[in-house]
Amino acid sequence: MRKYLILSAFLSLALPSFGCCDDTVVQSFFSEIDGKMFEFEIEESHIDDAPKWLDENPCPPVSPKRAITVSEAGLKLYASRGIIRESRADMEWKLMRLTLNPVWGGWYWVAEYSQFPKTGGSTGISAEASVVVLMNGKVLIPKPESRSDLPSKQ
Repeated sequence: MRKYLILSAFLSLALPSFGCCDDTVVQSFFSEIDGKMFEFEIEESHIDDAPKWLDENPCPPVSPKRAITVSEAGLKLYASRGIIRESRADMEWKLMRLTLNPVWGGWYWVAEYSQFPKTGGSTGISAEASVVVLMNGKVLIPKPESRSDLPSKQ
């Protein structure tokens, strides 16, 4: 029994230093962004590092208005990182939906956008993008997904 306790203590101290045990993913989901599939991973640290929404507070730490402002900046960040294409001068992103989602002792916002012409009607399928806003006011950067077994809108 003592050998197991010593081995267990050693492993609990040694394994994190080898980089094998990354932050725990508490929720993940896929989203098609501008025709490409991406994965959002909400990690334990994203929740731990954010302010808590306490029962006595009627509003979450990041208000809906603030979540929209942050998500709009997130679209610009996505463009700078090549996640979405830069908007043409005649196109604009419009907020379609803002949802507040619970996760493992915390919350996060998902802002969903579609791209439309600034004037006139739409002539086809518009580009879409989801932006996750954490309760610390930061945008979660999605990871490109290269698996071929994921569903795709056709």
